[in-house]
Amino acid sequence: GGPSREFASLGVSEGDNLTLIGKRSAYNGTAQVGSAFYVSHDGGSADDGNGTLTTNSSASFTAETDDTYGSGYAATIDGYKVAYYQHSSSSTLIEAKDDHIRVYKSAVLVVTAPEGKNITSLVLNTTAESYTADVTILEGDGSATADTSACTVTWTGNANKVVINTTGGQLRIKTIDVKAE
Repeated sequence: GGPSREFASLGVSEGDNLTLIGKRSAYNGTAQVGSAFYVSHDGGSADDGNGTLTTNSSASFTAETDDTYGSGYAATIDGYKVAYYQHSSSSTLIEAKDDHIRVYKSAVLVVTAPEGKNITSLVLNTTAESYTADVTILEGDGSATADTSACTVTWTGNANKVVINTTGGQLRIKTIDVKAE
């Protein structure tokens, strides 16, 4: 529903799940939806503070240095600043890969909410059990637990900025599910 050619105004973000209604069609032999119309989407957006942040090379991470945590990379994804810094890691950080970022043991991940929002939950979705490790929280009231079988590290609390120190090993993070108010 809604006016034609105004899809951008719906608040849809990369990684959101869309519901469309249309008929099966094809273009150059590739299946697609034809004569479709938008019904709804979920996954949140920067406007409501909830959603999934995709942490890969398409997020345009750029090199930067933090006065406290050292050299690293940062990007703004759906209004959130996501950064990872070398901190006290002996491994030199590398740029984001096609499907994840690497936060080595003793490095830090920093997630900062848009102004006026506080993060209440972060779920770091990792690439494999072997890249899911215990962490400690350096900034941001709350606690975190690692679940290797689910390939997640979950933080809950209430803070504008959360700094996670990777104490148990390397994290290879594909996405971050975030909730904020």
